[in-house]
Amino acid sequence: MATKKHFCNAVAWAACMGMFLPSFARADDFRPRPVQSSVPAGALPATTITDVALGADGMLVGQVLHAAGQPAVDTPVMVRQNGREVAATWTDSRGDFAIRGLRGGVYELSAGQSHGLYRLWAAQTEPPSAQRGVLIVAESSLARGQSPVGVLGYLMNPWVLATAASTAIAVPIALTNDKASSS
Repeated sequence: MATKKHFCNAVAWAACMGMFLPSFARADDFRPRPVQSSVPAGALPATTITDVALGADGMLVGQVLHAAGQPAVDTPVMVRQNGREVAATWTDSRGDFAIRGLRGGVYELSAGQSHGLYRLWAAQTEPPSAQRGVLIVAESSLARGQSPVGVLGYLMNPWVLATAASTAIAVPIALTNDKASSS
C-alpha cells in the first residue's frame, strides 16, 4: 500500500516537473542540423543573367512592379558591380527609372527585396536577344510558416500541451489514491 502511494506521488511529481521540460526541449530546436536536399549534386539551376542593351550615354531604363502588377512608386533601385554600389536612383509614379553613365559589364540590380544579375551591353554591341530595358518584380516582405510568438506560441507547443494534459490526469489520481490509502 505504501509502495502504491509512493508510486502515485512520484507520478504526480514527475508530471508537475514535466511542465519545465518544454523550455529545455525547445532549446534543441536551435541546434544546427544538416540540410538534406532532394536535388542531386550538380543539378542545381545556374544563376540566370539577363542581357540588357544600354541606350545612348550608357543609359539603363527599367520599371519596378509589385507582384500584382502595380507600379512600385518611390522604390530605391541600386546598381552594384563586384559588390560595390556604382549607381542608385528611385522609381517615379509609374515605377520607371533611368540611370545614365553605365558601361558594359555584369551588374547586380536590386529594387526593394528583389535582386537580379544583368549583363549590360554598350549601345550597338548587344546580341539580338538582349532586352531594351529591365523589368523588376519587387517582392513583398512575406514570411510563411511562422509560429505564433509570445505566450500563445509557448502554450501551443505540443510538449506544453502534453505536459498539461498529463498533469491534469495524474494529480487528481494521485490525490484520490492518497485519500483512499489514508482511510
